[in-house]
This record gives sequence, C-alpha cells and structure tokens, in this order.
Amino acid sequence: MSSRHSLRRSKLRRQFASSGVQAHLVTFLPNVRYLTGFTGSSGALLVEARSATFITDFRYRLQADREVDRCRRVEQKGTLASTLAGIVAKRKLKRVGFESRHLSWAFHGELAKKLGAARLVPLEGSVERLRMIKDANEISLLRLAARIAEARRAQRLLGLIALREARLHHPLLAHEPSSFSPTLIKDSTEASPPSWPAARATAPKASTRR
Repeated sequence: MSSRHSLRRSKLRRQFASSGVQAHLVTFLPNVRYLTGFTGSSGALLVEARSATFITDFRYRLQADREVDRCRRVEQKGTLASTLAGIVAKRKLKRVGFESRHLSWAFHGELAKKLGAARLVPLEGSVERLRMIKDANEISLLRLAARIAEARRAQRLLGLIALREARLHHPLLAHEPSSFSPTLIKDSTEASPPSWPAARATAPKASTRR
C-alpha cells in the first residue's frame, strides 16, 4: 500500500509531460518534507518518472532510514552537486527540472557545470500547487490545531474572568495590574529625589521717588 508521501510524488510526476522534463529536483526543505516525510535540515530529492532518490549526508543516515520510505536513499559524497551529477549521469537523464524560486544562482551554476550535457529546466511552484490541496491527514491535523488554539483561548478567557471576580471581592487586588507584576511599595527611608524651589512671581516694588 502506497504511503501518502509516495502518492504526493505520483501527483508531481503527472506534471512532467507538460513541463517537458524527465525528473524534478526538489531542494527546498519544506517541499522535501512534504514529499518524503524527512524532518532533517539537509536533504534533496530527485523524483523520476518511476522512482525517487533521496540524498542526505552521513549525519542523517539513521533518521532517513526511519522517516523516508519508498525512495532510493543515497549518502552524499563530496558536494551535493557532485552527488546529483553522478545520479543524473547514471540514470541517463537529459532534462531535469528544478525549483527556480528556491535554488540559489551559485548552486545552479555549480550543478549545471557538473551535469555536462544534461539540461536544467526552471520550474515554478510545482510542489506548492500540490500543497494547496490538503489531504485527509493534513485536514485532521488542521482541525486538531484549531481545537488546541480554541482550548487555549477558552483557558485564557476563564483566567481573566477569575481575575476580575477576585478583584471585585478582594480589596488588595483592586488596583493590581493584569500582568500580575508585583506592586512596588516605597520604603519610608528611601531617599527622595531633590526638589527644586518653585519660581514665585513677586509684585514689583513701588517707587519711592517723588
């Protein structure tokens, strides 16, 4: 039985014909997670017409084994561009789509040099369009998040009501700020700031000259 991630990759493959590519390189981590379930901070996915290859470095070998299913897993050797170029050459791919919004110009240049005759084809929003339509699992998670947010809102509201009631019945809380910051009581021995004499207006003296 196919996992939800493999079903998502199947939907991505349906765009290959209209895009004119044989494979799609996914490097934007939120999209990698959407298509594989991988939650690490270093990973790339190459989706082909009938298979998918997930690439990460040695730090995430065990994590990838747990989280990524139904993908060929390859450990990165050297740079990511070198590893990808080796896979593309082995699979004899000629046109590889990439995420034009997320791939840096520097990495694009490095990868293009190593790919040789294979061409990089810019694709925009291919995975994002899939992510706009939520599956059953995502809908249930959104509903759960909404319930948690509503419960927290209700809890805060009850706390404010309890504080208001306490203020009405307890004179010491009548002027207590809502942030529950401690009330500062001035010590009688505390030095007061210097007070400057106020200027007093005096009436002009009457002239004694006659």
